[in-house]
Amino acid sequence: MAERKLRERLSSWRRSLADPLRNAKAANRWIAGLPVVEALQLQREALDLVSSFPGGHRTIAPTQAEALMRIDARFEPIISQLTAQYSANYQRSSGVETRLWHGVFDLVKAFTAAYNAALKTGYAGEQRRWRAVLPKILVRLAHYKGLDGKFRLFRYGHWIPAQWRELHELYEFARMRGWQLETLTLDADGFSRSATSVEQEYIRSLLLMRLDSGNFTPDQVDWVARSLDKWVAPLSLTPPPGTGANFYVDLSGTQGLKRQDKPRAGGRLMFLDATTVYARVVERMRLLPDRDEDSTAEGDLPPREEKLLLMRLAALYGPDALAFSPRAPRKTADMEIRVVVGLQSLMRAVAEVERLSSEAKLAGARHSYDEITQMVNPTANPDSVARRVKGSQWRMIERSETGCRLVAPARDAPARLGEMIAFREGESWVLAIVRRMQRQQVDEVTCGVEVIAKRIVRVLLRSWTAPLDTAARAAVERPFFGIYLPAHPENRQASQRSLIGPDERFSTGGMVELDTGNARYLVRFTETIERQAGWAWALFNAVRKLS
Repeated sequence: MAERKLRERLSSWRRSLADPLRNAKAANRWIAGLPVVEALQLQREALDLVSSFPGGHRTIAPTQAEALMRIDARFEPIISQLTAQYSANYQRSSGVETRLWHGVFDLVKAFTAAYNAALKTGYAGEQRRWRAVLPKILVRLAHYKGLDGKFRLFRYGHWIPAQWRELHELYEFARMRGWQLETLTLDADGFSRSATSVEQEYIRSLLLMRLDSGNFTPDQVDWVARSLDKWVAPLSLTPPPGTGANFYVDLSGTQGLKRQDKPRAGGRLMFLDATTVYARVVERMRLLPDRDEDSTAEGDLPPREEKLLLMRLAALYGPDALAFSPRAPRKTADMEIRVVVGLQSLMRAVAEVERLSSEAKLAGARHSYDEITQMVNPTANPDSVARRVKGSQWRMIERSETGCRLVAPARDAPARLGEMIAFREGESWVLAIVRRMQRQQVDEVTCGVEVIAKRIVRVLLRSWTAPLDTAARAAVERPFFGIYLPAHPENRQASQRSLIGPDERFSTGGMVELDTGNARYLVRFTETIERQAGWAWALFNAVRKLS
């Protein structure tokens, strides 16, 4: 028995000699041997290794923690690269979004677990051996907590109370030892930010998680996160009374930053004056050009979108008077409604004939699916199209004159903000735009939608060509459907007529034929109200009647 145990120990020792997590030198050798491949392949290499931390050793020593940080430093730019790819491509398809999101999030979880294990061992171990490495572990752990929050925001999620508690306890752990302000020079270990502290990482996470309202897109969240990297340097947390601070955080609580609207007492409170961040936001708005440039640098937002984003950040970080309030009084509701997501699907749904029986309606709807499928996408699967047009049952929990809150099954929820939806209300359809999404439960998504029209008509549109231009007319694409919104008090544009249709077909100054079924008109687009991925909404003027 003793001999077998000895053999096992020797075998484990031999394996540890080739373990990249043995020490910093072994980690450097492993890094040097990495192949030159795309970022996702390297991510898989790192995930397999970091998930096995501490490698071939049963106990964690400072040398293993140092090896972990070397590997962390090598993959920091890989994580940044994959994050940039995600924010640029998350709308391409659900497959691309899932692959890139998990490519980073799984690695974030692995590093978080590894650093947590090292912290627990170091705290209970010999202080002299661990004193030099523990503050660095705390900084990197706080950094990965922030990345965890950022990637949850990408999917319109938020931190649950337990996750807030973990972040507060991490900061409190450093503060009780006087390490929270200790500026650590990490460039010696290969990290990109040359100097940072636990408090800076903590403040950065607190400010970023103010965006958990569910109405910021992933590229906007990423832009704010990169901006906060530069904006948080002069900020610090102060103990009570917090004179001049506009925010506070309760280290014993389960929430993030709260506005300081009155003197606070109790708990373990720390105060933050975010005035300098607000000043940077205002300065950035002042320097923006008045018009969108023809092209923007990689990672930047178009000036108009950036300005709108900065206005919202000013409300989040600035004086309390700037905070937005709901447009109209809200009322509690509790009703099941049929919802159809996406412009192409809802254009078929709103054309259903209600006087028919349910069986006949379904048959008629299938005929409508075939018709539109041939017009829009001849290769589409009719059964798949039919499911989308049929929609799903959502629950309305709140409503106002301008919008409502809906709870959707996660599998049927919109993929992004700005998605067009339609829902049945009595005998008519209501057209709305998704402005906010929050994942409160694993299987449910809460959507805040803005109602833009209660009077709508599906119409047939054709790209316009001059009657004598036969060559151009022969090349004209198939006709396409759109939604006509008449000037009506129940529509958002109460005094002007407008059209909604595929975004690539609508351009200011462009013309289309509008076929209502009773008459044909030539119309010119005069102003674009809104443009999102897949659809555009524009005002128009009638040029003349064609028939």
